[in-house]
Amino acid sequence: MKRSSAGDKNSKTIFWTLIAVFFFYCFAFDAGADDEADLRVTRMEWRSDNSELRVSGRGAGKRRTVSIEDAESGAVLGDTRSRRDGRWEFRKRNLAFAPCSILVESEGGQVVTADYTRNEPAICGDTPQAGRTLEGITISGPLQVDQNSESQYVCEAQYSDGTSENISGLAQWTVDPANPLTARVTVNRFWQQLFGRGIVATPEDFGVMGALPTHPELLDWLAVDFRDSGWDVKRFFKQVLMSAAYRQSAAVTPQKLEADRENLLLSRGPRFRMDAEMVRDGALAASGLLSAKMHGPGVKPYQPGNIWDVVGLPGGNTRDYVQAKGEDLYRRTIYTFWKRMAPPPNLDAFNAPSREFCSVRRERTNTPLQALVTLNDPTFVEAARRLAEQSLRSGAKDDGKVLDHAALQVLARPLKPAEQKILMADLAEFSAYYQQQAEHAKALISVGDSKADEKLDAQRLAAWTLVCNQVFNLDEALNK
Repeated sequence: MKRSSAGDKNSKTIFWTLIAVFFFYCFAFDAGADDEADLRVTRMEWRSDNSELRVSGRGAGKRRTVSIEDAESGAVLGDTRSRRDGRWEFRKRNLAFAPCSILVESEGGQVVTADYTRNEPAICGDTPQAGRTLEGITISGPLQVDQNSESQYVCEAQYSDGTSENISGLAQWTVDPANPLTARVTVNRFWQQLFGRGIVATPEDFGVMGALPTHPELLDWLAVDFRDSGWDVKRFFKQVLMSAAYRQSAAVTPQKLEADRENLLLSRGPRFRMDAEMVRDGALAASGLLSAKMHGPGVKPYQPGNIWDVVGLPGGNTRDYVQAKGEDLYRRTIYTFWKRMAPPPNLDAFNAPSREFCSVRRERTNTPLQALVTLNDPTFVEAARRLAEQSLRSGAKDDGKVLDHAALQVLARPLKPAEQKILMADLAEFSAYYQQQAEHAKALISVGDSKADEKLDAQRLAAWTLVCNQVFNLDEALNK
């Protein structure tokens, strides 16, 4: 019992000690907050939709009165009370005018002046003072009222360099010679399109966390030349495409591979797989199917069925995929309707971005799925059949001329004798097969929305369709 009483006594002692410490810190903090620091305005904002002035600050002391008045006329706008930590906030609506600057006075006698802290066209009074600077903006003329504007107030404001505070001023600042970033980023993006990798490998980041340029002097020269030429994009591309660096062979030798594996030093020409849109558009263009139509809503080309069923909302306008007809099937890929939760699989296989966020640099992978797309997707099968039709009409019964026509359309060069020999052997094998399987030949040439040429022999057209499909699948056709 004695031991228990001693324990209870110790517990009570500890409890009251903690209570005393708690109140000590509370009063110490409270007393510290009561001491006034430097009175300061941290924000001043005018809301024109309801003629409301908002001012906030700190340093007024604990629960002190803070009064606000117009600095020019001396009119009292109102007052407020600070909190225990010395912070305060003042709001007043339906004011008769917007003050240009204010006087803030605390109960302790501190007085400060304040202007607008938001970087907007200044809104103050009826005739702002010319030459007064607010956040780097100099008021150069009287206030104008625009009845069509949401805020109903428009000031003629200019930056210190003479440009206006509007879209035109932003554009002038973006291309100003004193701003080197715009030209450097732009030419680096162009270089990446041609060489597969920018001079700066991180085109989205030119800051301290980005990669260093592999050729800094070249980047500087290209940026300055691009800017001084009047930002002429066509001239830039022509200049790079005619350069020795671009026109050199992309062939890899053991010596080059050892000294420059990643081709950072430009020891050989560029070679990389084209983007998803280029692969599809290239096949359509070579076959003559690509539509030149521009603008308009998105289109829905060939796509495997039931892909949208899993992610579509019942009753939604994107619940079911309704395939386009006619010319819309062959529009440029940029016009393809895109559902972010179920992107087109033939483009997704070639690393097309999901469009959920901005992407300035694409990943490039090589997988068997890509070969399955170019060999079996209706877009590529139909393109191969149309190319076969064109080649057969151009070469008549001479298989060599037919093959050269197909190669020129896709590769922009005639085939070498060794290449011709391989494709001719494949043609003989395909022809023998379809002579015995006429139904399979008709099924192959019926793929796609366009109709096969009935004047051509179905078995021969089917054999040549597979040959043209092989040409479409060459590395030289899929790579730049």
